[in-house]
Amino acid sequence: MNHMSHKYPIAVAILLLIFFSSCLGQSHVGFAAQTIQTNSKNPKVGSMLKVSQNGRYLVRSNGKPFFWLGDTAWLLFQMTTREDAELYLSTRAKQGFTVIQAAIVVGEERVGGTLRPNLYGDLAFIDGDPARPKLTQGNSTNDAAQYDYWDNVDYVVNRAAAHGLTLGLLPLFVGPGSDGYKYLTPTNAYAYGLFLGQRYGKHPPRLLDSRR
Repeated sequence: MNHMSHKYPIAVAILLLIFFSSCLGQSHVGFAAQTIQTNSKNPKVGSMLKVSQNGRYLVRSNGKPFFWLGDTAWLLFQMTTREDAELYLSTRAKQGFTVIQAAIVVGEERVGGTLRPNLYGDLAFIDGDPARPKLTQGNSTNDAAQYDYWDNVDYVVNRAAAHGLTLGLLPLFVGPGSDGYKYLTPTNAYAYGLFLGQRYGKHPPRLLDSRR
């Protein structure tokens, strides 16, 4: 696991708040919100997660505490193929992990970059602008012109759910004072958060915030 600690400035805080408020249909910050759906086919995971009555931890639908055993794979969406992601997710599920922590886009140029395409050559944004996700018509894996960055994100999210894993996602990983803030701003963070909420708000599993 990655034990690095980061303090995210106001732009990321705004983005996370908008995103998860949209996803959960609530105005609460953090986990004090609606239930979070996981894969009920995995016997180790309840069909729903929710905040405990005392507001201090997550519980399964049967009331039992949910144990967050997380593995960090920040570049899961940018630096893996579908086959890589499937192997990784299936392996972590077999090993007993319950949460995979990843960034939809890693904006740190030293390890990823807002302008860095995924392994299929697709960029997340038009001209690096989070307010303008780069989308195409269709989603066929056999047609590179159809299958875009966000189709691949959909695939990984679906496969995580199929393996009974809950995703702890950062919408865009940007560290303090980094060059990622050339692209992520308080202005476009709002539009990006709304896009994510609309696309994944009803997507299994509901997405958790993995703020560090």
